[in-house]
Amino acid sequence: MLSEQDIADLRAALEANRPATVWFTAKAVGVESGKSGKVLSFAEPAEGDFIEVKPTGSQDTLSFSPAELTLTRPKRQPAPKKPAPVAPVAPDPVEIQEYRPEEVEKPTKPKAKPAARRMRTPTDVTVTLHATPRGEWTVEV
Repeated sequence: MLSEQDIADLRAALEANRPATVWFTAKAVGVESGKSGKVLSFAEPAEGDFIEVKPTGSQDTLSFSPAELTLTRPKRQPAPKKPAPVAPVAPDPVEIQEYRPEEVEKPTKPKAKPAARRMRTPTDVTVTLHATPRGEWTVEV
């Protein structure tokens, strides 16, 4: 949380055109706790006690209260340790039985002689469709 002295120091840095860096606390809404940002301006007292900050890596300018900011840089979290590789466990030996059928000779069929093609005479067919106004229909062959 920023104290009255911290706010006065930030105002002085802005007037001297020095970049002022702040860090976000867990109370900050919309940004990750521990992330940093640059102070751009202070809101007019009539608007409330807000500080305009541009979070690092963002193009946005957001308003924060002094409770959401700090001048104390948070300690870096150590990188998570990678778990030690687990040695593979040898599976229990499994007896595998494979079935292989004996090869059987297929009987050979004598080649059939081509049958003489028979000429078929065409048959007359009559197809009658019956339909009703309701969309029902029947077919007679």
